[in-house]
Amino acid sequence: MESLHILQLSDTHLRGERLPGTPDPDALWRRALEALDTLGELDLIVLSGDLSDDGSIASYGHLRTTITQFAARHGDAALVWVPGNHDSRPGFRAVLGPGLSRAAVAAGADERPVFSARTIHGFRIIGLDSSVPGRSHGLVDDEQLAWLRDLLSVDCGAGSVVVVHHPPVAPVTPLHQGIGLINTERLADVLADSDVRLVLSGHYHHALIDSIPGRDGAIPVVVAPGIINHNQVLAPRGHELASAASGATLVELTTDPGSSALDQPSAGRALPARVRVIPVTLSPEPQLSLLDPDAVLALAGRIDASEQERRAARGTASR
Repeated sequence: MESLHILQLSDTHLRGERLPGTPDPDALWRRALEALDTLGELDLIVLSGDLSDDGSIASYGHLRTTITQFAARHGDAALVWVPGNHDSRPGFRAVLGPGLSRAAVAAGADERPVFSARTIHGFRIIGLDSSVPGRSHGLVDDEQLAWLRDLLSVDCGAGSVVVVHHPPVAPVTPLHQGIGLINTERLADVLADSDVRLVLSGHYHHALIDSIPGRDGAIPVVVAPGIINHNQVLAPRGHELASAASGATLVELTTDPGSSALDQPSAGRALPARVRVIPVTLSPEPQLSLLDPDAVLALAGRIDASEQERRAARGTASR
């Protein structure tokens, strides 16, 4: 039997300098780690994107120092991180690592996607880069898809886990409708006939459990809530409501569906593909912001993926 105990954190949005009148992301990050210090040993800590808000070296350095210290206190857990749409590839690569871009030595390589794979306790952990520099929507580009297809052509012993910031499932809140992953079908096609057991994502700033088709049935897609804030899915229709709360997700992945090693088994939710998920709410606070439908439309008009970008993604998918 192989098992993997994962703490998933996402959307920390750390900054080199705090903007006046905005929440202090560093304080939220410290408070989240303090609350999570009650956890026992972990095998893996996943940070699923939007780690920095300004792409600064200082923000990535602070994140690396604090999460490395946290991991050391929890069984020297392995660390896996991927970029999100707020991240800067040059800063991310300089501090957190180069990934596996085959063009890493080429001129301008700092702007190439950051993706990687490693094996932890028999499971292959695959980190993808769905960021599009200067844009809010997500795209897993041709280079990564080709690499991923080749990698997944050979099964791993216990199976694979994919980490990608933009979830390959539909959003719930209105503001995310135009800034999701615009080539979901192409990524799902690569994953469908593989040993992938689980996809971990962020971006939506609220907990979500969904699935995509897989070789052995459904592949669970687990979206972690944000550290910086929490998007409320029960906002009035057309509105976008965020509260100053943080969240995390505990995930147990095992090759034995009868096994459960988390400390609070009654809190988990049984899922296909031998996955148990426990969403955790941290530091709930009063309402932070409410956007009315006009404000949502105005903001969406600035950040949504354009029709040209969507047509390009569909056109690539049809070839």
